[in-house]
Amino acid sequence: MASSTPEAGTAPLARIAFAQAGVEVERRGDGSMILRSPYGLQPYSRCLGEFLEKWAREAPERVFLAEREGGTWRRLGFNMILAHGGTLYVDDGKPVPGLIDKTVANLREI
Repeated sequence: MASSTPEAGTAPLARIAFAQAGVEVERRGDGSMILRSPYGLQPYSRCLGEFLEKWAREAPERVFLAEREGGTWRRLGFNMILAHGGTLYVDDGKPVPGLIDKTVANLREI
C-alpha cells in the first residue's frame, strides 16, 4: 500500500518502555570486572515468528517494513508479512543486516 511521504517532524513518536537502569559491578583480583543487571530478564519471544504472529493478531495493518519508492512509501503490515511466511533473510534464526536489500526485494514481490 503506497501513500505520500509525511512532512519531516510530523510523524507521531511512540513511547518506548526501556528496562530499568541499573548495574552491579563485581571487581576481580586480576583487575577484570563483571557487570550485570540487578533486574531479572522479562519474558520475550522465542523467535521472530512469535513476534510476527502476535502483531498480526493485535495490529494486522500496523507497518512492519516501509520502503521509499520515488515520492511515496511502500508499506507492508504485519499481516502481509505473516501471510507470506515472514519472507526475511535470516541466519541461525537472526536477521542478517547485510541481506536486507534481498529481503526488501522479496517483499516487493508480494
